[in-house]
Amino acid sequence: MDDPWRVRQEDRPATAAALLRSPGRERKAGGSGTLWRTMVPAEERMLIDELVGEAEEQLLPLRGAQTGSTADAARHLLGNLSWGVEFLERALWRTAVAALNAGVPVQDVAGWAGLSAAELTDVLTAGRDENDE
Repeated sequence: MDDPWRVRQEDRPATAAALLRSPGRERKAGGSGTLWRTMVPAEERMLIDELVGEAEEQLLPLRGAQTGSTADAARHLLGNLSWGVEFLERALWRTAVAALNAGVPVQDVAGWAGLSAAELTDVLTAGRDENDE
């Protein structure tokens, strides 16, 4: 499937039939009762996917056995871990903002992220400051 004109299903605009089915699915969904695809713009979903992909690229090479001196191996591991964490923090911020914008209560988003509501507020504030620069 190397068709350069192929558009992934999640990037295609919703059809009228899909939009009419959405309210029924939303009632059955947990949390805010809204569906991710209907509430989060494709551009935002793509940015989140890219951040997670970048984190994965940084972390995958760390699975192999490290060679060289302890200092070199530790420097390599810590450098890649640091980059991976940075991308994951950005993905956390963007995903939390998307969920909150979709109407998910702060307590739910915080719980899903393994944070208290105050910690989530701190993460969102720090992320907003980083993205404003």
